[in-house]
Amino acid sequence: MTANKRLNRSTLVGLAAALLFSAGIVHLFRLRFERGDIYPAYSSLRSDPLGTRAFYESLAACPGTEVARNYEPITDLSIGPQTSLLFLGDTQDFDIYIPRHVVAGITKDIRRGARLVVTLKPRNWSVEEEEEEDSDDAETNAAPENCENQCEVEPEDAEESCPTCADDDAVDPGINFGDWVGLAIEDIPLEGAATAILNPEYGEASLPEEISCHSSVCFKDLTNGWKAVYYRDGRPVIVERPIRDGTLVMSALSFFVSNEALRYERYPQLLTWLVGGARRVVFDEYHHGLAKTKGLALLMRRYRLYWFVAALVLLALCFVWKNCVSLVPLSEEPSRVEAPVEIGRGSRSALVNILRRNITPSSILETGFSEWLRGADLKAPSAAERVKAAEQLLKNERLLSPAKRRPLVVYDRLCRILNPKLQDTGQVNKDNHRPS
Repeated sequence: MTANKRLNRSTLVGLAAALLFSAGIVHLFRLRFERGDIYPAYSSLRSDPLGTRAFYESLAACPGTEVARNYEPITDLSIGPQTSLLFLGDTQDFDIYIPRHVVAGITKDIRRGARLVVTLKPRNWSVEEEEEEDSDDAETNAAPENCENQCEVEPEDAEESCPTCADDDAVDPGINFGDWVGLAIEDIPLEGAATAILNPEYGEASLPEEISCHSSVCFKDLTNGWKAVYYRDGRPVIVERPIRDGTLVMSALSFFVSNEALRYERYPQLLTWLVGGARRVVFDEYHHGLAKTKGLALLMRRYRLYWFVAALVLLALCFVWKNCVSLVPLSEEPSRVEAPVEIGRGSRSALVNILRRNITPSSILETGFSEWLRGADLKAPSAAERVKAAEQLLKNERLLSPAKRRPLVVYDRLCRILNPKLQDTGQVNKDNHRPS
């Protein structure tokens, strides 16, 4: 019983320690997810200064505004009119290629009244970095001797490896993003506390006259109906372009949508203008690398199977508890292990069979007498005489021929000699069949 109690106690202590450890791990992950620093910068799931969760929750608190997050490719997203799609903290690479069907779909949604907003990830470009970049560009642009088109491969490999020398029948990579929006970017080094000035044409929009700049990126070569909203040193940093019933907005600044800006340097009028009064606002998370994978966990969240999971966990705990603790109180007496009962012959028959196999009939009396001597008490005064008389009886029996021997009579006499208490009845009592 003591061993069982110790085993059950150790099992319960181990189970409790495992539960506490699991709870601690879940709590740490919960704190990490609530803070959101595991997500990329300018993600609406991030609540630290680099995120945009405050902007998301502020819009969600506005009555009549539906706010959502997108975790799927834009090809699977239905934007629709009166919808603002926000790409916050997007890449600064305007040389990427977008499939033509994606561009056609986005353009179609904008023409129907959607608003597409793209803010670029900030970059601080200093004068020293600009000089180093210019020197690197000068070295890179030097025409190598191996390729007529200034590629860095051998002439015989140029057709396979060089993009300039590639075959004209190659697969269409899509539309260049810079060519599609009709914009180009440049880096103008920041000097001190840089600010962007509002275009006087937007004075009636109640936008702030100045906003701080935390990025060296600016736009250039405004064509195709682009209008500058804010300038920094005469260079546009926030521009918009109407496309039929919708609008395309590009911003080289992203700080004003961050959590830090909404705490220390908020521009509510600018944020309202950025959304454009849409009834539905979608924060795109797919371009941050956050996507939903279709699996069991997604199905459980969609169909709200939380109680089912909780029931399975409770059932598992009950199973462990059942195997650790007995519902019936244990007996204080040590349990006796009973020998299994064999159906058929009894123990006496088994003993007789063993004796018949190992002891011959002629030596059974001597064998029994020898075994009796091992456990007999020979300290009594008459014990030596009785043993001597028994040995003489057995010796006389051995001198007889096998035909004249009477083992039962000799056995009866042995019992009388070795145990004088036996009654003189002519045969040994059944209860005293063995001499003591």
